[in-house]
Amino acid sequence: MNSKIKNKSLFMLYALCLGAIIGAIVWVFLRLVNVSIEFLWEKIPSIIQFPFYTLLVCTIGGLIVGLWKKFTGDYPEDMETVISKAKKDGRYPYNKVGIMCVSSFLPLAFGASVGPESGLIGIIVGLCSWISDKFKHLFKEIKELNQIGISATLGTIFNSPMFGFALPIESDEDELTIPKASKVVLYFITIFGAIGSAILLRSIFGGSEGIEAFESFSMTSQEWLWLIPFSLIGVICGILYKLFNKATENLSKKLEKYIVAKCI
Repeated sequence: MNSKIKNKSLFMLYALCLGAIIGAIVWVFLRLVNVSIEFLWEKIPSIIQFPFYTLLVCTIGGLIVGLWKKFTGDYPEDMETVISKAKKDGRYPYNKVGIMCVSSFLPLAFGASVGPESGLIGIIVGLCSWISDKFKHLFKEIKELNQIGISATLGTIFNSPMFGFALPIESDEDELTIPKASKVVLYFITIFGAIGSAILLRSIFGGSEGIEAFESFSMTSQEWLWLIPFSLIGVICGILYKLFNKATENLSKKLEKYIVAKCI
């Protein structure tokens, strides 16, 4: 009995340390991305006045990303694919974590309209799988680390513990190694460890709080009157977005064999 309690306590401490590592990785990644964005899109344009700067940088960025993908592979995989592989195989390949780091960083630095979560999820799940392989003789529950790592990563990126916890990573049919109550505790320990680590690093070194959220605001009566017409405009823009998205998807499929051209 004492041995079981000791193992559970040790695993909870392990989960807290894992959360702190995840939070640090997320902070470092977002910090590097933000520094690069500020340099490329604020500092240089303030020095060099060039009317086609945006077009030039995006084209160069697309070329660099395309060449990188051509020689290293199409990374990072989207979040759904990573989660699906982690659920199906119980692990995620970690032999290309370095490539995934660069592949996730480059598009964001050059202004691609993508979020950091897909790349970071692949990196973190790969790290958790590596830990699983190295320490599987210590904890029989170690296979749960992938799912816990995903929740901690999302909780830190979106700066919301409940967002990471509530994500339906697994279905009710999945066999759980950790009892439900214990698993809930582990999830929260890891998520708060991750968020706490990121907050500590931000307080010392600065940086953003992951995905930015709107601050509280108040609306005047006149602004409430504009709510309906602007909502309709929003719906129209949403429909246009879907049409443009479909068109770019079709173009992307036609350029599937031409990776560099596709990225540009």
